[in-house]
Amino acid sequence: MKNFFIILTLLAVLQNMAGAKDLKKEKHPSYWHEREKGWFFYEKLLPEEERKFKKPEKPEIPWDIVELLPASELRKLLEEVRDYAVSYPDRETVYDYMKLQKVAQKKALKFAEIWAELNYLHPGYADPSKIPWIMPAALEDIKNYKQTVKEVISRLKNSGAWLIMFASHDCPYCMIQMKILAKFSVKWDFKNIKIADINLEKELAAEYGVEILPEIHLLVPGMGHARATAALAALDNLEQGILKAYYYLKTGKVPLRKTELIYEINPHWRKD
Repeated sequence: MKNFFIILTLLAVLQNMAGAKDLKKEKHPSYWHEREKGWFFYEKLLPEEERKFKKPEKPEIPWDIVELLPASELRKLLEEVRDYAVSYPDRETVYDYMKLQKVAQKKALKFAEIWAELNYLHPGYADPSKIPWIMPAALEDIKNYKQTVKEVISRLKNSGAWLIMFASHDCPYCMIQMKILAKFSVKWDFKNIKIADINLEKELAAEYGVEILPEIHLLVPGMGHARATAALAALDNLEQGILKAYYYLKTGKVPLRKTELIYEINPHWRKD
């Protein structure tokens, strides 16, 4: 009899446990159906080495052809090399960026030099009054610059040089330029000045390649002629333009800096 009561008791306990389990399933079904999900329920994780951040590969620089790359590709490569050098700076990565940047600067400077020369030779394609000199710099010696202006204009006067201004009767800026040119004549006692009407002297205007009115050209016997100014120019711009034209006739190059005018025209002032 005693064993009979023990069996009944065990059956009752098991029934209660089963009911409790069913109740839990009703209240938290996801727990029981998804009990094997989650890192604490046997989910397999990636190995530690695979979970670590992978350092990107260093950009490859084709040094043998880098100078031949189109601008768009060179710009993209430069950005990639720069970003990598900033992210992982060391002597090698930063030096690679510096070398690549030097290549880009060299190509850009070459473009700027050609652009400046063509703008000088063909001012009709841009507004010269809004175009600064390439790579502008403060004058190293303003006294030498003024002395250079004085010496060059004196040389031009003694050589029988002429200033030829191309104008037109329907050009309002030409009248203003003529007044400025008159001031120049008085300041430097420069008498050889000619006003050429492009409507009457079309062949001469074509020979000199006139593109914008007013234009002033410098004509030096034995050297040829070169454009001094294009569009309206103030007195100091006119003087500077005459130096540029003289420099161009003397060297065949367009000066990119004012100091080039000083030390090329007067080499004894060069600061070596």
